[in-house]
Amino acid sequence: MKELVGINRRFSYYFNLLKDFRFGKDIRVYNATGLLMERVNRYINEDWVMLDRRTVVSNRFAVAQSFLSTLQQGVLYAYLGLRVLARAITVGEFQMLISAAGTFMGSMAQVLYHVIDLGKNAGFMYEYVRFMQYPAAKVSSGDPVRKAPALTFALCGVSFKYHGSDAYALRDLSLRIPAGQKLAVVGPNGAGKTTLVKLLTRLYDPSEGEILLDGQDIRRFAPEDYAKLFDVVFQDYKLLAFSIRDNVALGKDGNDAAVRSVLRLAGLEEKVAGLARGIDTPVYKVFDDDGLELSGGESQKLAIARAIYRDAPVVTLDEPTAALDPVAEYEVYRRFDKLVGGKTAIYISHRLSSCRFCDRIAVLDGGRLVEYGTHEELLRRGGRYLKMWDAQAQWYAEQRGDVQQRA
Repeated sequence: MKELVGINRRFSYYFNLLKDFRFGKDIRVYNATGLLMERVNRYINEDWVMLDRRTVVSNRFAVAQSFLSTLQQGVLYAYLGLRVLARAITVGEFQMLISAAGTFMGSMAQVLYHVIDLGKNAGFMYEYVRFMQYPAAKVSSGDPVRKAPALTFALCGVSFKYHGSDAYALRDLSLRIPAGQKLAVVGPNGAGKTTLVKLLTRLYDPSEGEILLDGQDIRRFAPEDYAKLFDVVFQDYKLLAFSIRDNVALGKDGNDAAVRSVLRLAGLEEKVAGLARGIDTPVYKVFDDDGLELSGGESQKLAIARAIYRDAPVVTLDEPTAALDPVAEYEVYRRFDKLVGGKTAIYISHRLSSCRFCDRIAVLDGGRLVEYGTHEELLRRGGRYLKMWDAQAQWYAEQRGDVQQRA
């Protein structure tokens, strides 16, 4: 049964790839339809093999059951018939015993069927019990979070490993984020920047160490209450096939004026104003042929508008502007910085120029905090941050030189 579950999961994945518009461009450009169909057909054949195997076993059991039932009835009829001929029982008693025996054998067959069915389902029950024995990632109860415009966080010796991995995504990280601070977190891919955000927002709990909010372990707080502290735009944000209004409000009352205000701050006001249905225009064509297909940059702006609308005391941007050009990214960060005001803000970006306005910059590498300070301090220190800064500056200079040569 486990083997069949694995086959069905892979089949569903490949089948969904064929009809999911998000993968359409790559599939068509790289002509990957043949590859996907080959995978789908392979797993269909494997499923048929598994079905044939189960059918053979089931048929063998049915044949054996029918044979035994016929044999039992034949023996019973012969025995009772001989008893009638010997005048040991009457014809009426013969009929009564045959009927009683048939009812008994039918009941026994049902008992046997359910015992076998229970054995087949025991495997599912085992997996269910294993699942229920997993410790809950979160609990519904906890202390209420103190409502304040800005709060102080402290990471104390925090280490974290993802489930099934022996490598630490973060290692012995200690960092204080004072109330109202604007913190930039930079570093190469795999440095642990996104993991840091996930730990702060309690999508995961640390493997070691603790995270404090105003001196209290964040695991003490009610998860739903704690989550309301954050506006987060992740790098792999997701939009829903709902209206623009619903994507922005996301469960809250979608006030027209408020929705349009955050769309203006995110730079989508002109785009939405030109739509016939305005903020009620559906995103994507999943449910409506008139749905709006947004570009990568426009999708990111809508995700940012959603974060602005929530108006939480802690704002986090986890590289949501990766698809924007440097000028557009700087403009989004500048607007966001004005909107944040005195709130605690955490910015993650590969483009260091977008982080210059931050109060402090934390440089992560290999899951460890290797440098911390202001932009000017880190440049004077001549460490990892300076190397990253010089590398990006050189790249832009080379690009500018290439353009001037072509001109």
